[in-house]
Amino acid sequence: MSLTAKVLFDVPQQEIASLIAARMNQSTSTSIVTGFATPGGLGAISAAFKAQPTRLNTMVIGAATYPGFRALDDLLAVGVPRNRLLVHLGHSCKTNTKKHPFARYHPMLHSKVYYMELPGDLACCLIGSHNLTSFALMGLNGEASVMLEGPKNSPEFNSIRSHIQTARSQATRYSSDMKDAYAWWMREFLDGLRTEIEVPQDWQEFEPFYCSPAQWATCSFEAAGDRGYRYGYAAKRAVASYLGSGGLLTTRADSDQDKD
Repeated sequence: MSLTAKVLFDVPQQEIASLIAARMNQSTSTSIVTGFATPGGLGAISAAFKAQPTRLNTMVIGAATYPGFRALDDLLAVGVPRNRLLVHLGHSCKTNTKKHPFARYHPMLHSKVYYMELPGDLACCLIGSHNLTSFALMGLNGEASVMLEGPKNSPEFNSIRSHIQTARSQATRYSSDMKDAYAWWMREFLDGLRTEIEVPQDWQEFEPFYCSPAQWATCSFEAAGDRGYRYGYAAKRAVASYLGSGGLLTTRADSDQDKD
């Protein structure tokens, strides 16, 4: 049997949680490396771990929300061994400033690897852009992945296992007592990123609109207000707001529109 590769999917917004969960349920061992995790993402695939906690061999998480780390506590509670949950804090450097002595916007773990070893010396791995979040796994984000399946001793799977082991060696064992610190480090990253955006002081206000999936093909910047639904106040006060399941955020200059 040779290794096969399948592109997932031809449509960027595609639910993938059920596929991952199905392979995990078949697996004798599962390892996950992800850049970001949320309770919804963990919940979408956690049934396999709850049914057989020792099936989880490794889970390395680069960052998460505080509730996301609480979800790791739930895995510990059902019997997942503590040494199999790890947090990769990325890297930083000194800034030689008093206010922020360490760089807040820093290199971080960004891998998305779902590796399952199956009976019969087979393996399956999904590699792509899907973080362990509900938006990614349930088909709300635009994502892409490739699924590899075949003999466990294939060179490609050897490289994948090496990647997982290296990420694990760079990480620290998850500690429930450190949730505050992990979440603070993530907040520092986001605050540091905010300073890198450098929005011009004279930028023009935009107003976001909601377009249903059926309207995506015709919902343009200029026509969004006619074909979509007004979301509310100006984007300058609501940047990056997610507008609901299946929604598409579009904007147009707020020059001749009344503010809600």
